[in-house]
Amino acid sequence: MTTYTATNAAATVPVGGHGFGHTKKQAYGTYRVSASLAATDTIRLCRVPKGAIITGGRFFGSRMEATASTQTLDFDLGWEDNGTDSVDTDGLGNFGPTATAAVTGVKPEADVFMYPLAGVLNTTGPKTLAAETIITATVVASATSWISGMVGCVVDYELP
Repeated sequence: MTTYTATNAAATVPVGGHGFGHTKKQAYGTYRVSASLAATDTIRLCRVPKGAIITGGRFFGSRMEATASTQTLDFDLGWEDNGTDSVDTDGLGNFGPTATAAVTGVKPEADVFMYPLAGVLNTTGPKTLAAETIITATVVASATSWISGMVGCVVDYELP
């Protein structure tokens, strides 16, 4: 298992958490992937502050398989253990293979994917994290014919 870290997930980057309470804030991160990813690899994309109430967001990226018709690269999006909230690798979505086909409610574009965050947001509603937390993409299955690309996320949250 290899862990990659996007710039906005680095410990040296301040976590956004200022402003009025109960107003929408966003954390985001992108990572340029230049080498083949293996199952269980993780990409740390961004961090959210203590007390963040995640209300939505998007998981997106470019096609990273040479064969568009039989894609196998599969990501989950979730969070790392923060000392209070246990790790949940698919807490924000278990997306299956990153097919670039049309998704209901999302304008299709060639060679990209974009999914709304799901997971616990769909089953129990907004997720409150008790401590500063790193949002991660975990590779479930690797690509069969790799090409370089990009993966990223935007996490919508508010603070009480």
